[in-house]
Amino acid sequence: MGLFGKKKDTAPKKDPVVAAPAAPVEAAPVAEAVPIVEEVPVAENAPAAAEAPAVTEIPVEEITMEEVKKEETPELTEKEKGKVYQVRMNYHAGYDQYREWPNGGKTIHSGIGWFHPFGVSNYYGIQDCGEGYNKEAADFPVEKYFTEDWMKQFETDLFCIYRQEDGDIYAWDGMFAIRGTDPNQCILYNSVYTRQDVIVNVIVGGTGRYEGARGLMTGTTEGGGETKGVATMPDGNPLELPATIIKHLEGFIRIPDKE
Repeated sequence: MGLFGKKKDTAPKKDPVVAAPAAPVEAAPVAEAVPIVEEVPVAENAPAAAEAPAVTEIPVEEITMEEVKKEETPELTEKEKGKVYQVRMNYHAGYDQYREWPNGGKTIHSGIGWFHPFGVSNYYGIQDCGEGYNKEAADFPVEKYFTEDWMKQFETDLFCIYRQEDGDIYAWDGMFAIRGTDPNQCILYNSVYTRQDVIVNVIVGGTGRYEGARGLMTGTTEGGGETKGVATMPDGNPLELPATIIKHLEGFIRIPDKE
């Protein structure tokens, strides 16, 4: 044991192993870059460039804004023209209000009242009772507006004139139901009775403000009380009306714009 307690190494020492030298590496020969030349074909006897055809100027037609608007806006139909009014009428047409219309035909009944929203109005209902129609109805013949089946159901043969301060409204008035004290039985004239006629008015024209008017109104004509003869019919029988007739209709009327 040595001085510091370590055992002395008496084994013979070996020579250190030396690594064999690496074999020399020869550099590979580098080939010289050869430039690649592309052969461009040469056109033989190339024709000269073709001349561009002459451009002919096409005249442009100028369009005004008025023409554009006319093309873009389709023509209005009749139902799109004018102004539409929601209307109603209330007339008293009992025997005390009866007045003859002066221009022909037989006045069946007439009255006074209100044609809302147009104002105070006089009313005449004129029929062809063998005397012909009045002059005003000549421009609005029944056969122009209604079929045979329509007439069978609605009997629009009473030509009505509703007179306001600013013009007249013309209509064909028809009755399509009669309701009395017995709802299933018609109540005859020349008697004391209560009766309600269900009616339709087809507006076909007019004068003044109402020229060209069109519309449709429905409602009732209610009558009651004692009857009284107001005129003589062509067959010699009296035209009798009750003391009260209240004509009440509602609907719509379209009045065209003035050109």
